[in-house]
Amino acid sequence: MSRLTTAILKGSPTDAKLFSRNPHQRPHYHILVKTDDKPFDIAVNIASEDPNTADVRVLYAIKSNITPPQVDKLLSLNNGMFNLPYEEIKGIDYVSDGLVTRNEMQPLPLFNRSEPIEQQGQPEIKQLVEEVIAEADAVLYAFGHRYDQRSSGNAAWGFQPDDGIHNIHMNQGNARGNHDDENGRGEDGALFLYFPSRQTWYGVYIAFQTQSFDNDANGYPKLDSQSTSGENTPHSAGSRGRHPHHHH
Repeated sequence: MSRLTTAILKGSPTDAKLFSRNPHQRPHYHILVKTDDKPFDIAVNIASEDPNTADVRVLYAIKSNITPPQVDKLLSLNNGMFNLPYEEIKGIDYVSDGLVTRNEMQPLPLFNRSEPIEQQGQPEIKQLVEEVIAEADAVLYAFGHRYDQRSSGNAAWGFQPDDGIHNIHMNQGNARGNHDDENGRGEDGALFLYFPSRQTWYGVYIAFQTQSFDNDANGYPKLDSQSTSGENTPHSAGSRGRHPHHHH
């Protein structure tokens, strides 16, 4: 179990863009979500910053016509951000919940650093989020870790006070020394998108190529050889661009 705060955010997405405060780091895909009383930011990793990885593309899968875990509880949940567990809703686990396998995932297309940030991106995830934004009653659910260090204002969208959710990806299987302080079972991140008019669910799953899908009860790889890339990288290096202020 990590020391981070596992959370779920439910609301209506109103905007999305690629954003990075640091031009030398790859941007995250930020989604602005409105709830009944305040806005939130979702920061989705679209590439790795690991200097020891030759292929920095993240793995992803988009599944349609799914039934997410705890579906009845998700539907009855109020809009807002909630630390987990909350009202019998618990965190999700790619492996034990059978959400996605490594074989079902493929590398997410990289953006071109020479193009303006707002013109870059990952067409599949971007298109799906834009569909949700366009449909008035569509709902987005984000599982991940709550921002643990916040600024007076959110840099991506400008609202105050800052609040949001990040690590929208698998949060287990990191080798020791490479973000292993984020390892935990039942703490994985994902996006679930629900279209009430069609009663259709989509799931968006992301993992790093260095992560293992065969892990112990604490989320550590059973065989470090499955996740050796970057294992000697100190966490402070921020090798995936996920230092505490990454969402800025």
